[in-house]
Amino acid sequence: MKPQRTVADVLDSLDRATVLGLINYAEHRVGLYKIILALAHARLVRLTSAPSATMDQDQLLTVPEVARVLKVSHPRAYELCRLGMLPSVKLGERQVRVRRHDLNEYVQSSQSRRYPQADAQNTRKNAPPGPHSQHIRTGGIVGSHGFVMTLAQCIE
Repeated sequence: MKPQRTVADVLDSLDRATVLGLINYAEHRVGLYKIILALAHARLVRLTSAPSATMDQDQLLTVPEVARVLKVSHPRAYELCRLGMLPSVKLGERQVRVRRHDLNEYVQSSQSRRYPQADAQNTRKNAPPGPHSQHIRTGGIVGSHGFVMTLAQCIE
């Protein structure tokens, strides 16, 4: 039986080019193992954590749930769906569902309509003077923001 060589003996017998090749190969393998390890850790986190945001966005809500989120009556929530203002899915003849993603987009678009960007405010500030323009600029008219916007557009 031959005496077994140690790893140190094998490395000592290699020339410079072979050692460099071995180092390159080992570093490449270590890099691959690090990537695999990172992906496995990420997958484990996803498996053991709460449902992902993507799954949450695809969740179907009933109209009463939508009404609760929007703080409106059930008939108003049904009306928003019927008018197409809030995208919905009909399941059968009487069941209506709304994707959470569509509800979030509806809320975002409603906020942008209620609170226009600075461009719209600058347009109102530069409106020709009218009987009520000073009150609108200074916020003298009491009422909903939509009313002031409509009034401001009439004056422009």
